Amino acid sequence: MSHHSMLLIKTRYLYIFLGLFCILSFVIINVNRAGFSKVSITSPHSEHKSVGLPFSSSAAGEGGIYVYTLKFFKTRLFNGTLHIIPDDCIEEIVINGKYVPPLLFSKHSCDNRNGTYLNVGSFTTLGINTITLKVRNNQGLYGLNILDTTFYDGYFLLFIFVFFLFFVRYKYLWKSTSNCFHAFCAKNKVIIRVCFLQILVLSSSILLERYVKDTGLLRWILVNQLILIVAVPIIVSVYRNFLFGKTTAGMFLIAFLICLKYLYKLFYDQFSYDVDGHVEYIQYLIERGRAPLPSGGWVFYHPSFYYRSAAFYFNALDIHDRFNYEEFLKIIQSLSLCIFMVYCFFSVKTIDLIFRNQLKNNTELKSKINLCYLATVGIFLYWSSNPMFSVRIGNDILFDLLFSMSFYFLVKWWFNPKARYFTLTLFLAALDVWTKSNGLILFGVIGTCLFGKIILEERLKYYLSTVTLFMLCMTITVFLSFHHKIERLNTDPNARILVDNANAIGSEMHVESSFSNFLTFNPIEFIDIPFTNTLDDSKGRQNFWFFLFKTSLFSEFPYKYPALTLLAKIISFLFLMLLIYSLWGLAAALKRLRYYLPVLIAIGAMIGSMILFRIYYPFSCSNDFRYIYPAVLPFACLVGTAMLFSLSKSRFLFSSTCFVILAFLISSGLFQIINILTL
Repeated sequence: MSHHSMLLIKTRYLYIFLGLFCILSFVIINVNRAGFSKVSITSPHSEHKSVGLPFSSSAAGEGGIYVYTLKFFKTRLFNGTLHIIPDDCIEEIVINGKYVPPLLFSKHSCDNRNGTYLNVGSFTTLGINTITLKVRNNQGLYGLNILDTTFYDGYFLLFIFVFFLFFVRYKYLWKSTSNCFHAFCAKNKVIIRVCFLQILVLSSSILLERYVKDTGLLRWILVNQLILIVAVPIIVSVYRNFLFGKTTAGMFLIAFLICLKYLYKLFYDQFSYDVDGHVEYIQYLIERGRAPLPSGGWVFYHPSFYYRSAAFYFNALDIHDRFNYEEFLKIIQSLSLCIFMVYCFFSVKTIDLIFRNQLKNNTELKSKINLCYLATVGIFLYWSSNPMFSVRIGNDILFDLLFSMSFYFLVKWWFNPKARYFTLTLFLAALDVWTKSNGLILFGVIGTCLFGKIILEERLKYYLSTVTLFMLCMTITVFLSFHHKIERLNTDPNARILVDNANAIGSEMHVESSFSNFLTFNPIEFIDIPFTNTLDDSKGRQNFWFFLFKTSLFSEFPYKYPALTLLAKIISFLFLMLLIYSLWGLAAALKRLRYYLPVLIAIGAMIGSMILFRIYYPFSCSNDFRYIYPAVLPFACLVGTAMLFSLSKSRFLFSSTCFVILAFLISSGLFQIINILTL
């Protein structure tokens, strides 16, 4: 991989300078952080003592006014806003002898979970400032926490961006970007025109929404237009650019229509996990515009990227502030469907890329590739839990999208090792970690693929700059994502790094994590027991593989309609057949590592992470397949690989495999349709 044509210096020197620059930037930013010192508290009986922030009394205190005095050191990097969390109510704030008008903080002055935000820019000066707060304690414990809301990590990223600006050949960058843009436009003229027309119609609808009296009707007008803006280009692109485009686009369209029906009919809390916590997080960002404290809500510990995206999406549609709570929920569900469609597009695009490379290097496969390709696409698109997952509110859906996009560019780089593909892979992986902590799996996949490519090609020197880029990106991403959590261990030794609310999960969720839970699997029980449950041992939750496979097919919810129970048993049986075919595909893929190593590493990393997760967090909910939902893609690829290389050698095996896959697709489709019709 070479960057020489775009950069002014050799990449190995660039990355050495970048590493030194990162260390220097880190030191500069930390020296210029705002901070608090000399915190003291005076009780209602004038008892004075020094404390630290955050402060919380160890025992219940008397009711009355507690006066907190502290020194605040303001720097040029400070953004001007403090986050104040009182226990119980803020009565008065004085900064440098100036009284702060109560109107600036009174709205949330008694919120002892999430507190209030106060812009102190006009009350403070550079250097040391004196802040006095009067906080009323109604009863019980009393305390105070004040936080600097400045996003110092943003300065770090900005410094890195500016650093690269000094080493770029802008003429080459402009020419390269321009060529890519013109090539894309020339190839997708129809799609661009359709998108432009759709965006124009949507913009007109948003601007004219104040004249539509029925907000329920308005919601569906905007939602349908947004969905079409995503769906139409995707289906047209599949039709024009994919192998067997006509059939593939038809399969995509049917899958999309089923998911659309779920959007219309499914309530926001059906087939969902912790949905009220996710909704609360989005509403917090809509109202306050800032990420909350991890302790402020059940899922507030999650990284904020999905919730910021959802808040932006809703605000863009509700510029006149007309939608009620019910309409808000349906709009956020529509965002999930839009994201899910793009996730499906990039996943099928990855399948297309893998099969194209097989076809390019082995023309003998041309006569039998069509059924294998369509079977792989069908397994992915008609996976039984897809429609329920597609309209679920939560950060899982954006995690899956970014995972699929990063994995697509990783596979593209694997077959064509250009710098831009690997850079996009790392950038999307970093965003995935900012969406959900299990995005770290991606860095494991990318690093292992890079190592595998070096071993297979025996070209360590050639990929040395790529290794350096990977190590720098991973280090920066992990540091920016987890250093706050690690710092929190100083004040709370029992805090969890990955799952902050793990300590609050009830004992009824606890499951065994001994070897027997991982080394055994009863296929008869798997077929006989149609659905699983996080609280019921008789539904197979203790067995790792049982619970993982069942939640992949049906999640962990009850389906009471008799036909669904029968279909679930049929789908379970057919899934076990597909599982056997995937093992056949695994054997075939191991013989062709130059083509399939990313697929094997991806599914291995995801399953391995789930095993570790079950060991370190032995709760049934930790074993849910939704944490590795993108694993459906490599699983489908392995089944397709088995058909292409192993099962096709026998007409009987190939025909029976086609029958099993067709039965699986029909059963899954019927399950999805009957499920939504009986709700």
